Amino acid sequence: MFLFLDFKNKKVIISLVSLAILGLFITSIVFFIKSLPTFTSDLIEKNLNGNIAISNISVGLKGLNAKDISIKDDTGEEILNIKEAKVSYKISDFFSKSPSYAIKKVEIDTPSFNVKRTKNGILNIASIIKKTDEEKKKHFKDSNVKLESDIIVKNGKLHYTDYGIDF
Repeated sequence: MFLFLDFKNKKVIISLVSLAILGLFITSIVFFIKSLPTFTSDLIEKNLNGNIAISNISVGLKGLNAKDISIKDDTGEEILNIKEAKVSYKISDFFSKSPSYAIKKVEIDTPSFNVKRTKNGILNIASIIKKTDEEKKKHFKDSNVKLESDIIVKNGKLHYTDYGIDF
């Protein structure tokens, strides 16, 4: 039936199908970007003994921008707060032989890091990352991950409290 349509009708049908495919593509990108903060938080929380909150993530062709990042331990005490984090990348490098070179620059603006040592001498940051099983350790040890980029920290603060010292 498609073969018997004249040239004008074929052109219209092809245009409509192309627009429908483009619409589906744009809708899927918008859905992905809107679900990115939740997806990122869930992915990070799988490896944390605590919670992470990210108020806003925006993703573009040249970089990622996250605002108001907060990491709390399992007691609800904040360990890390970052006003803004930017990651600049070259998207085509993610598909090359060495995707670790895709990240060009990492900027962290106004991080506040709260480290506490208990009376037992244990740091609060020691328990925030979940322990991995031997299979994950072996995989991580064998992987050759490199970060070949600039890392810039602006207005950083480190708060250290030591409850293990008796005077």
